[in-house]
Amino acid sequence: MKKRGLVFVIMAVLMTFTACSSKQKKEPSDDTPWNHGYHAIMETEEGYYTNQVYPIRGTRTAQCLRYVEKNSKESIPLCNKPECDHVGGDKCEASYNNIEPLSTLLYDGAIYVLGVEYSGNNVAINMYRGALDGSIMDKVGCVVQADNLREEEVYTRPINSPYLLLWGVLDESFIIHRGYAYIPYFLQIGKGAKGVKGQGICRMNLSNGETEEIYQTVNLSEGIPLRVTGVGDYVYFLIAATGSSGKTKRYVISTKEVQNVVTTKENGKPGYEKPYFMFSEDRYYGLKRMEESNQLSITAYDAQTMQEVKEESFVIDDFSGDYAMDLVDAFLYDGMFVLGTRAKACFYDKQGAFLGEMDVDGIDHFSDPDEHFFLESYKICNGKLYFLYNNRSSLWGGTIDVRDDMFFSNLIWQVYACPLEDIFQGRGKWEKAYSVEGRMTNDELMYYFQMNLP
Repeated sequence: MKKRGLVFVIMAVLMTFTACSSKQKKEPSDDTPWNHGYHAIMETEEGYYTNQVYPIRGTRTAQCLRYVEKNSKESIPLCNKPECDHVGGDKCEASYNNIEPLSTLLYDGAIYVLGVEYSGNNVAINMYRGALDGSIMDKVGCVVQADNLREEEVYTRPINSPYLLLWGVLDESFIIHRGYAYIPYFLQIGKGAKGVKGQGICRMNLSNGETEEIYQTVNLSEGIPLRVTGVGDYVYFLIAATGSSGKTKRYVISTKEVQNVVTTKENGKPGYEKPYFMFSEDRYYGLKRMEESNQLSITAYDAQTMQEVKEESFVIDDFSGDYAMDLVDAFLYDGMFVLGTRAKACFYDKQGAFLGEMDVDGIDHFSDPDEHFFLESYKICNGKLYFLYNNRSSLWGGTIDVRDDMFFSNLIWQVYACPLEDIFQGRGKWEKAYSVEGRMTNDELMYYFQMNLP
């Protein structure tokens, strides 16, 4: 790591610790539905943290934690060892033990990584905690582990997993809510159903790594847990099965029970809601598209009784435009509904009044959305709206050629930001924040491939 970049990181960390030491111990932070999941914005005052995969052998990938300075835009591996080559091992935080990352979050002054670690014939999905100054990476706890004596292929999602999401984007990432990680997991060794070693959702205490099972599925046909969101006393999640629209459930923290989330059907009888929801502590909101009329209905339900609150339900009449029906994100933020489509982000208050919108047309080099199927995302962090996109429809698309940038173009996510205040005042303008990219230069990648040939 370059000294200048390391100084910025250490200064930011020291400022954080100094501020915290002057205050009383605070309660653990809540989940942030507007900034969790894959490629969550991990922002501090001086820069951004990212975690992107890089190839190591065959289909295996490993993490590369990086720090991006805001002023210089310089991207550096998150490791404070001056002589480190960042190619694995337990002394390098940036490439710690060649963990294969599943998702990453910045939470209460530390970086948490859920990843797969291979140790001999053992395969484990573990939670790790890294320091912001690149000094250390520790294992918090184990979610599931198994032996792979025959060295078969390892799967962390079903081979024929449903491509279910909020109208298109699969989200199997963990969240952290009030000091606990809620982790959807799946581990299968080999292609046979008998190779499934575990699937469900576990709850991990981040202070000691202890885990408890919240929900387990017995076989593949039952579906896999997706789209976990924590609000107040509830942790919501979707069980998605092949050929099904899925069922939303929730874990009640105070009583430690799992409940089915239901709505009221047109005939007045309780029924399962389709998996299109937004959540607050005392409400959840079902979304329904009316494609023929370009309307979008938002129905409010009391979170405790699960009964419809008709006076808080409404219809958006003018939700139209290019790609407008292709919702990729929908969440509540600061009392507003945020609906992110493949063309723009739209903001409404809780009465359905339009507050503002931000087109993605103003982003340089943003190509036709049809060319990169469902690889867009919206986040909100520190009062700014972020738009992320990847130009490639497949991580491994194209020709792998370490002599030019073709390979790296498959790995890069572009990240743009705009202050929310500017959007609501009608003067929003996108500014490039950073790119999420691989850890190596072409020369380093060539060297690493040569050192790891079969």
